[in-house]
Amino acid sequence: MTLTKCNVCGYVIQKDDLEEVCPACGAKKRVFEPYSSKLSEKRRKFLSYHLHPIMTHFSVGSAILFLFIVFIIVFFPDKASLALMGSAYVFSIIMPIAGFLTMVTGLIDGKIRFKRLNPPHLKSKIYVGSAFLILSIINASIVAGDLIAANEYRASLLLAIALVGCAGYLGKLGGTLICAQTSGK
Repeated sequence: MTLTKCNVCGYVIQKDDLEEVCPACGAKKRVFEPYSSKLSEKRRKFLSYHLHPIMTHFSVGSAILFLFIVFIIVFFPDKASLALMGSAYVFSIIMPIAGFLTMVTGLIDGKIRFKRLNPPHLKSKIYVGSAFLILSIINASIVAGDLIAANEYRASLLLAIALVGCAGYLGKLGGTLICAQTSGK
């Protein structure tokens, strides 16, 4: 397989799949040059499944939806139906599961991409990801403990804000690592 890379944006694509313009930035085909991946085919293929980014979007989406649902429950209690409270319950259970799967896929991704898990940004992601997981477990236990009590939802609102903050910071760190990789098999 022959790879080619856009000199404008860095997008890498199989030469046979390249059409007249870069699919990422729209630059003309002539700005592409041959590219040799630093990763072994096996590592590159695994990373191409994008398991960690997929799980990350699921975790972040769950945290944001939970924040909006709990915001409505706390500040507009007359509009909060049992269905909305049930949704808060479901998302509070989903978040720790999604957070755990995101951490597992992130550790695998980091190990495959960098061969080790101790570079500074990866360590920070592991610490903040652990905080996300712990906060989501605490939140699930609060919401599951009493589905209707307003005080628990106020605590969950604070936890949801912290969860979204963790997710934002993890996204910022992840953005710095997206193109980084260590060469070899």
